[in-house]
Amino acid sequence: MLAILNPSRYKLILVLLCLWTVSCSFLPQYRQLAKQYNLRSQIIDINGFQLQTYANQAFVRNLATNKMPVDELHIYIEGDGQAWKSLHTPSKNPTPKSPIMLKLMTLDTTPSIYVGRPCYFLQNEKCNVLLWTFARYGDDVLSTLTQAYQQLGSRYDSLTLIGHSGGGTLAMLIAPRLNKAKTVVTLAGNLDSEAWTLHHQYSPLHLSHNPAKRSPLPNHIRQFHYAGSKDTNVLPRFIEKIAKREKAQYKVMEGFDHTCCWEQVWSRILNSIDLKYTQKTESP
Repeated sequence: MLAILNPSRYKLILVLLCLWTVSCSFLPQYRQLAKQYNLRSQIIDINGFQLQTYANQAFVRNLATNKMPVDELHIYIEGDGQAWKSLHTPSKNPTPKSPIMLKLMTLDTTPSIYVGRPCYFLQNEKCNVLLWTFARYGDDVLSTLTQAYQQLGSRYDSLTLIGHSGGGTLAMLIAPRLNKAKTVVTLAGNLDSEAWTLHHQYSPLHLSHNPAKRSPLPNHIRQFHYAGSKDTNVLPRFIEKIAKREKAQYKVMEGFDHTCCWEQVWSRILNSIDLKYTQKTESP
């Protein structure tokens, strides 16, 4: 006999499924972008965490060839998302509502992949709120993402890490752990998390690492750091200070804030970075 669920139980199951995976209200944005740009969606297991990934067609085509290694892979790292529901209440689901970096990746013709953080999109018994609050840049997150990038980049000669906001923090912390890392690009990157928490009077991220407190990146890793002139979240002066210490390329984008208007210039930024790379490698 066909069992018919009680409506109240059916609603409960739907709620639990939404909490277990990405929030129901978030799913359409990611699915729509994946469908519109023919992105490959895949979940990979690293250190017991299930990481959601989206890859562009250039990445997928390379998987289908026997050519190895391939020149370059771009890895896109999203910001911190919805870490807190309110000032004193951690979010149950930190997955970003607006996938800025996924949108930027759709403009990239180089083999590229978007990798979600541990406990973003998918959660299991290993997940706890520390991983997206006080330990968002901590050892577990760094170790898991480092292994993911190594695995996904095994076919490539070089890796470019591209991060927005807190994704820029992770790019700076993970790059020296990757032998193939050749370039770091940050957009409104939180490059000094201590200065950021002090400025906003947030609780210190006491279980996280801070790029400003680490040694400068190795000289062979090129760095490009972009700030928005109207950004009140990560102030341009925070980024400029670290860029100077790193002897990196630094540029303020006039009229930009923390989230606007990176899509409008992203193709030009990519072309500019590639041009500088070509000039550097071809010079005697």
